[in-house]
Amino acid sequence: MDCPNNVKRPFLLFLALLFCLSCGHSKNNELLQTMDKIVSVIESSLVIAERNAENLDNVTEVLLLTSENYNLDISSMDEAAGGNYRFFNNTQYYKYKNDGKAAIATSGFVPVNDDVKRKMLLLENAQTEMIKAQKLTPFSAQSWIMTGDPIALTYPYKDLMSGIKPKLDMRQMYWWNMISGKNNPDKKVMWSPEPYGSLVGNGWIIMVISPIYTEKGFIGGASVDIKIKELADSIISNKDEILMLVSKKSLVISKSLGATIFSDINEVGLIYYLDQLSNHPVTNEEYRLSYEKNPPEIRKLAENIQSVKPFDFEYKGKIFKCFSKKLKGPDLYLLGFIEE
Repeated sequence: MDCPNNVKRPFLLFLALLFCLSCGHSKNNELLQTMDKIVSVIESSLVIAERNAENLDNVTEVLLLTSENYNLDISSMDEAAGGNYRFFNNTQYYKYKNDGKAAIATSGFVPVNDDVKRKMLLLENAQTEMIKAQKLTPFSAQSWIMTGDPIALTYPYKDLMSGIKPKLDMRQMYWWNMISGKNNPDKKVMWSPEPYGSLVGNGWIIMVISPIYTEKGFIGGASVDIKIKELADSIISNKDEILMLVSKKSLVISKSLGATIFSDINEVGLIYYLDQLSNHPVTNEEYRLSYEKNPPEIRKLAENIQSVKPFDFEYKGKIFKCFSKKLKGPDLYLLGFIEE
């Protein structure tokens, strides 16, 4: 029995509407599932970094609290006595030989006396844990320990004299205040607030820091640095979906293959030389969605990064629905787009 046209048409329109809604819902779900998988993979690497930074902190604390158990004979430390250490400009004291382990140096902020030398010798015992932390953390740039003396250890070995200013007061660095007892009374492992350009050629990194405490209270930090762009690119860059990983302050860290519509938006690039950075090793403004030279729509997108609900976004005459997922740990957000 044939239906009258006045019944058939509305019914067909209703079916078409249901089909369109079903397709849209399916696309949303597929994108969200892809985003969940990406977030999970990135987070798994970050969790490993957190655990390794905390382990490094624990080893350092035990060393400092049990120093009497170690033979800290400094008589053969100096180069003149056949050792691996020497002075630089009569102020800084450092391990000048690359022995395949950590670089160790002090800025001379605290005059280098026998007690400082003994502490440097004591901290050599943390090198095995530093090597393990760096090697077992995916996309790790380096592991490091810094105390307020300041004494600095980094693995892999590098020339610390080019990065530590004479008589540098480590307590003036932003991360010191971030993890100190005043701002971190629960002694939590913390992430740097934004990715930044490494001073020593490791590209764009984020660091996870665990505060070091002794009977004297807060005395420094132990960290594992992550090459966040390399990590993100390894997961995102070949995806056909429209995806971007951005920081809370809208720094574009990585974009997917499918994000060609955003090709004119700068993402952080490779860093080869220190002079490619600004006066300070922080993020450059042109890599942010909020960059004043970006179109108003992009700057508007920057304002919605932290949105917990999907939102509409118009760009180059096209309308997109944007989804945002925050990663656990650092303030990073994965954005996904579906053209409507």
